[in-house]
Amino acid sequence: MVVDPSAIFIAPSIHEPALLAGDSYSHFSPIPPSLLPPADSPPGTTGPPCCLGVDEAGRGPVLGPMVYGVFYLPLPLSDPLLRTTHHFDDSKVLTPAVRSALMQTLCTPGSDLHTSCGWAIKALSARDISAGMLRSQSTAVYNLNAQALDATVALIQGVLERGVNVKEIYVDTVGPPAAYQAKLERVFPTIKITVAKKADSLYPCVSAASVCAKVTRDAALEVLWRARGRAAARQQKGGENQDEEEEESMAWGSGYPSDARCVSWLRGNMHPVFGWGPECRMSWGTAKDMLEAAPAKGGGVKVDWPMEEDPETHRVTDFFTAAKPDQEDKTDELGACTPSLRQDQKPPISPEHQQPDPPTVRAPPTAPKALLNLKHIRENPELYAQNARDRNYHAAATYPDRINDLFAQWHAKQHEGRSLRIRSNVIRRILADPDPTHDENGDEEAAKLRTLSRDQLIEEARKIKAELAAIEDAESAISAEMHRLALAIPNLTSDATPRGEEPLVLSYINDHPEPDPSTSDRVWRSHVHIGAELGILDFAGAGTTSGWGWYFLVGEAAQLEHALVSYALAAATRAGWRQVSPPSMVYSHIAAACGFQPRDAHGETQIYTISQPPTDAARGKPEWCLAGTAEIPLAAMKADATIHESELPIRRVAASRCYRAEAGARGSETKGLYRVHEFTKVELFAWTPPDEVATQEVFDEMLDLQTDILGSLGLHCRVLEMPTTDLGASAYRKCDMEAFFPSRRDRNDGWGEVTSASICTDYQTRRLATRLKLSSGGKLDYPWTVNGTALAVPRVLAAILENGWNEAEKTVTIPEVLRPWMDGKEKIGPPEHLKSSP
Repeated sequence: MVVDPSAIFIAPSIHEPALLAGDSYSHFSPIPPSLLPPADSPPGTTGPPCCLGVDEAGRGPVLGPMVYGVFYLPLPLSDPLLRTTHHFDDSKVLTPAVRSALMQTLCTPGSDLHTSCGWAIKALSARDISAGMLRSQSTAVYNLNAQALDATVALIQGVLERGVNVKEIYVDTVGPPAAYQAKLERVFPTIKITVAKKADSLYPCVSAASVCAKVTRDAALEVLWRARGRAAARQQKGGENQDEEEEESMAWGSGYPSDARCVSWLRGNMHPVFGWGPECRMSWGTAKDMLEAAPAKGGGVKVDWPMEEDPETHRVTDFFTAAKPDQEDKTDELGACTPSLRQDQKPPISPEHQQPDPPTVRAPPTAPKALLNLKHIRENPELYAQNARDRNYHAAATYPDRINDLFAQWHAKQHEGRSLRIRSNVIRRILADPDPTHDENGDEEAAKLRTLSRDQLIEEARKIKAELAAIEDAESAISAEMHRLALAIPNLTSDATPRGEEPLVLSYINDHPEPDPSTSDRVWRSHVHIGAELGILDFAGAGTTSGWGWYFLVGEAAQLEHALVSYALAAATRAGWRQVSPPSMVYSHIAAACGFQPRDAHGETQIYTISQPPTDAARGKPEWCLAGTAEIPLAAMKADATIHESELPIRRVAASRCYRAEAGARGSETKGLYRVHEFTKVELFAWTPPDEVATQEVFDEMLDLQTDILGSLGLHCRVLEMPTTDLGASAYRKCDMEAFFPSRRDRNDGWGEVTSASICTDYQTRRLATRLKLSSGGKLDYPWTVNGTALAVPRVLAAILENGWNEAEKTVTIPEVLRPWMDGKEKIGPPEHLKSSP
């Protein structure tokens, strides 16, 4: 439908500079005071419960922005104010003039809509939509559905952050409602969410959101049209009739590809090299076809694009190649294709590069697509190889050279495919236009091909098509192999990290309890014997129940576990870390993305995987594993999501059960609670800006919190800067804290690790596709992550038992900070039936 310009209301949501610059932007109306708690109300008071509707305008057009709108008002007013008083209805029922009048009423101070309702829009520019959809494979195509979801989430979050008490959300969708609703429920778990087709005809608040979106889009098109007209007028050299013709050429209709006026305008206003301005979505088939048409038919000029440097970059025409039937490609609602690599394809590898392959984890098509910086690896192979050797990742040290070898193969395939595509284009041109006078001067290829008959040309075209399909398969397989190798390369290492095997002692916590202890009482200082003496640890019963590495905490030991967890959570919460209760079971590909492989390069078990029926494995159902740490589910909370820079740093703390297979030695080193398969841990996790200084501040905050917790428990500890050989795949820098265990004095002078903290830079966020939207210019980057143990129960509990043991009394002193959770008890003594008679 073409909108009469005279019927368009230019709403406050029109930001003309951003529109003309091709930028996306958001606009939030002022919050009506009636929707907020009174200024003198106590903290925690909320405004009236509200409903919020979501709808969009301009999903399908080739011209102009796509606009998402939200509209909110108190729940009791939804029907009487919107449906009864103002007659908000299905978007197909309301004419542009009616929508414009409703929007004008909403923006008029003193009106009932202005007093009781709020609204916001997100305008996704044509340029940004195209840039997202035309991304290369390595940076993951940002399809329209993903852009729409991010816009919806950002608008809802913006309304919530402004203090509106949203209790119900209603969303209109043209796709499957269930999947969309599930995604929103994961982001907003406390809000009732309903996603439905034709929701604008069912829920008045969605109809009102539709009005906000459509009026904004109509006005945006008008602004862009006027700007085009002004620019043309400045260039105009003719008379009055020519002005009228130019003005008419600006009438681009509705902007939809099905609109003949729109198509006519596109043809008449296309630059032969650059296409159109910021008003056009270059990713749409209509625009692509015009650019790719022969110059004689009004298409763009022939351009020799420079050879690509990366397998992630392509010629413009490659973005519009139709998918082959056997490819497992996903298509969004507009038919935009998202290529997916076939992981089972393996390119040929030269014999000198036959090295151990990295462990692989099968990931479903829905898994986050890792966004790795292959170019940096290729340009710095020795940096990555030496870094891997420093960290004892000797197999991974060969991967940078293998990646460069594969890249050379990929480059050769690109050259091979380019020459075939040129030949194919010439054949198509000859078949479409047999007149040789239209050939370019000196076109030897065309001259040779014109000696062939039409049937011979068609047969040649078929052969080229088959050869190109084989080349594209090889290119995809090579790209997939480079990606797989890059995934297995460990993170780079901080300059603060000692090279080698020896850690650097940074500081100590509390005084040493016994600088020169007697060796005769060492056995009684073992927490295993103390637990047996007090009747609070049962390893024998756990051995019968579950096997080696499990345990029962009984009586005060079980109570002490809860006290430790409660104390650590309270300390972290006071410091500004928000509590999360995470799942204990995660997908194996999520654990691998965080740097935790189910099996190492030698095939030894690292974490427990959940057995799958063969039928599930055959269907490609993703594998589960038990989380070895809450770091994994916490990191995955933002997988495939975009964080806004203003939200950082995001701090989270979680208590969870952790599961470790702990393959390796089973000697006296691992007796008791020191090395177990299942335990409770309080984990700290944060997303930070991609900046070393800002991240260091959060890292230092984490170390300070760990120091306060261990120090207040009365434990003697040391803080270590860990060396390269002790860093896991994801860690850029790692600091451990070790407590003194009297029973371990003959091993490592009694020191045993109780906490650690790591900076992971963008290692995890790139693998989980967690993006960061920067405030300046709206560009996308990757946040950094920091993780650390606030408190691991078994080892800290063992240290408390050993350091608090009184041999004469046969008691353990409970740290004072834990006593509020221990019923005020100061000591743990033997049970009554074990006490001696007076």
